[in-house]
Amino acid sequence: DTLSVPSITHHPNAVWTSPDGARAFVLHHERNLAVFDVTRRALVRERKVPRSTGGLALDGRRLVLMRFAGGVTFLDADGDDDGTTRRAFGVAWATALAASPDGALVAAGLSSGGVALIETARHELRAIFDAAPGRVDALVFSHDGARLATSGGEALVRVWDVAGALDVARPLSSAKRKKKSVGARPR
Repeated sequence: DTLSVPSITHHPNAVWTSPDGARAFVLHHERNLAVFDVTRRALVRERKVPRSTGGLALDGRRLVLMRFAGGVTFLDADGDDDGTTRRAFGVAWATALAASPDGALVAAGLSSGGVALIETARHELRAIFDAAPGRVDALVFSHDGARLATSGGEALVRVWDVAGALDVARPLSSAKRKKKSVGARPR
């Protein structure tokens, strides 16, 4: 089946679905987001979004977009809010995204080779750690959210203890967290 949307005149930047498979999201023109109901095969809505290169769905209504200018933006897919942007990554850009299975954490792979862990409830940066010598190209949480696998910059996949990274970062104040990386240990 195909569904034509008149405003989609260029190739989409990114396409993804909600974890339950009920909604599909198409990012196009770098600033428009189309939301589809997969079962009904119908366009639910279209909206302007910050200029982004990709994203993921935390659930059927909450999204995270990778910003062109660096950082990530949290959006309500069905609402009219402009979202909350988290830009605490220095000069690094978000190059990959993953959400924990419960949607409580988002991991953003960075062009600097780091990984930022962001708590989704308050959009709070919880930890940044070095994961690769170059950019982080891909990352994924384990089924229980306890581990995070990363790859990029070399022919390795590294697996990280998420709780360990968060524990190391917990004593840091917000101001220090923006500047200082934490040393998570690979497993």
